[in-house]
Order: sequence, then C-alpha cells, then structure tokens
Amino acid sequence: MPWLVFLAGGPQLLALAGRSPLAASLAWGVLVLGLAQCTLATRLTGPALDVYLGLGSLAGMRLFPLLVVLAVSAILATGPVTVAETGDGDGVLHGLVFLSMSAPVLCVLALVVRMRTYLLLHAGFVAFAMASAAAAGRAWSDLATTTVVALVVAPALLFTQRSTGWYVAVLRELAAAREVQTRLAVAEERLRFARDLHDVLGRNLAVIALKSELAAELARRGAEDKATRQLDEVQHLARDSQREVRDVVRAYRRADLSAELAGARRVLSAAGVKCRVATDDVPDIDSLTEPVQSALGWVVREGTTNILRHAHGSAVCTVSLRITGHEAVLVLENDTGSRTDAVGDGGDGTGLTGLRERLAALGGTLAVQRPTRSTFRVTARVPVATTLPSPSPDPGLRPSRA
Repeated sequence: MPWLVFLAGGPQLLALAGRSPLAASLAWGVLVLGLAQCTLATRLTGPALDVYLGLGSLAGMRLFPLLVVLAVSAILATGPVTVAETGDGDGVLHGLVFLSMSAPVLCVLALVVRMRTYLLLHAGFVAFAMASAAAAGRAWSDLATTTVVALVVAPALLFTQRSTGWYVAVLRELAAAREVQTRLAVAEERLRFARDLHDVLGRNLAVIALKSELAAELARRGAEDKATRQLDEVQHLARDSQREVRDVVRAYRRADLSAELAGARRVLSAAGVKCRVATDDVPDIDSLTEPVQSALGWVVREGTTNILRHAHGSAVCTVSLRITGHEAVLVLENDTGSRTDAVGDGGDGTGLTGLRERLAALGGTLAVQRPTRSTFRVTARVPVATTLPSPSPDPGLRPSRA
C-alpha cells in the first residue's frame, strides 16, 4: 500500500518543481526520501501485522522512529518545492504529494495503534504539513483544498490496512483450523483402532485362556487326545484373531450379527455357561442393514467377553433379538446364580461406553440394568433403517479397556 500511494503522488513533485533548479533538486531529494520510507515501511509491515494480530510486541518496531524522521524531512522539503513556481496552485495535486510522503508512516501506524490514536496522529501530521507549506508561501485556498484531500483519504488508508490485517487473521485461523482438523483425524483413527482392537481380541483372548486351561487340565489327567483337540481350537482362534486384527488395520472390520450370535452360543457353552439365543421374532437376520447388524454384533461380542470373565457352571445367559416398530432390540441377560458375582460389578467400563458411541451414531441407545444382584442386563436399541455414517467406518472414538 505505501508504494501504491507513493507512485500516485510522488512523481508529481517533478511537475510542481517547474524550471527552478533548486526546486528540482529538492524534488529529487524528496523522492529519494520517499523511496527510503517505502522500503522501511515494507520491512516494518510484518512486525506491525504481528502486533495487530497479538502475535508480537512493539519491540520489533525499533526502526519506526527512523521512518518518522524520514517522513518529517520529506514533508518539510515538500513545501518549498510546491511554491517554486508562481501562480495558482493545485490543491488536489498538493494533497496527493503530501499523502505520498506520509502514507508509509500512516500505513504502519494503522496496524499498531488504536483507531482514535491513528486519527489524532494523522491530524497532527496534516497540521504540521500545512504549517510548513504556509511558511513556504502556499496560498490559503490551496492549503484548504490540500487539507480536505488529506483528511478524506486518511480513513481510506486506515480501512485498507485494518482490512488487510483482518484478512491475514482469518487466513491464519483457517490454517490453524486445518491443522487441528488433521490432528483430530489422526486421533480419531488411533481411538478407532484402540477400541476395535479391544472389541476384536477381548473375547478371543478370553476363550483362548479358558481352552488353554482346559487343555492343561486334560493333559494332567492323561486325556491327551481331548487336550490336543482343545489346543487345535486355540490355534484356530489365534489365526482368526490375526485375520480380524488385519481387518481392523484396514479399517473395514464389521461384526456380522448371525456369526456373533452363533459364536456367542458356542463359546459360552464351551465355558460351561448355559446359553439360549432367541431370534424367532426376526426370521431373517440378514434382512437387517449392515450398519444395524454390525452395531448389534459388537454388543453381542462385548457382552460375551464380559460374561466369560465371570463364567462358572451355574451361570445362565439369554440373548434375544426382536423387531419392535421401527427398532431392532437386542437384550443380553446374564444370571450368575450368585448374589455377589454379576457381570458389571466393576462399573460402567469403557467397553460399554464404546458400544454407546457406536449405537448413538446410528440413532440408537444402550441401557444397562441390574434387575437383581445376580442379574446383569444389557438392552440395545437401534433404528432398522439406519445407514452407516461416512467416511468413518466406526463412529465410536473412545478406546476400550480389556
């Protein structure tokens, strides 16, 4: 901006100087001072913007006094140049010349002082310049026109500089927002991976532990064939776990509801837990949308994992699935047969929190109840027409704890 104003009014000094050698020499000297001002103002614009944006202090403005000295010198030398030729003056042209000499200082001031201070300082500059021109012999009518031009253009300089500062501030905020968005995307992916890793491996590791204990006990009793079969199943589960972990890494892991229900019945029965799965109200589970099946499948998997932690011979588990209106309702209830060993005594863990987040993203809910001290019930409800949000394949963001 200082260069634009200087180029608009500075060269006019040569025309105002006329044929006077002294005035022409002064005009060239003033132009050199103007060029020095613009160069210095360009260097100070960066620190001035930092002050305006609250990112810096006035300590970076050490060269500003030199800029003021150059401006005052240029204004003092302008007076004799503009009256070198006798005759009627041009107040508008004189106003442009004055602005070209004061614009570098004003452009920097507009960014580092308050608006009222800026206007007062500009009025002081105008008064000083007009007094200098009057002392050099300028006509009063010419001075009045120059003053009006200077006072009208000054607010335009202020608006331009402040608008530039505001625009830079918006650009910086947008850049910061994009950086935060990138970091959040990375954090969300990490949290998704942590939660899915818990949900995928939690049940499999619990089953592996149980079957390993069973194989060890069978081996001690001499039933090596049965122990070998248990170890084969452990090997199969370990390979399944590897495959599922790869699916999690690829970010397309889905829990199939039919497979999870069958797996829950098989795993709980192997652990000595009586398990009943009731899906008569839903003849075709595959008719449910993939997002609904996936969300309810995770509920079955997490519930099965929790039951395995408290499994013993007297435990009874019931899993029921039904369609009520426009909702799919899954109820998983575990009765330990003991008044002190119901699943969930440890409180509402992060596994259940992750399930709530999955269901909430689909418009569903998760309710945890304790009908009796030995019974723990989980009820999941999700609209049957829900589609999975995009682009994230798993809406929950909180990591789970095994």
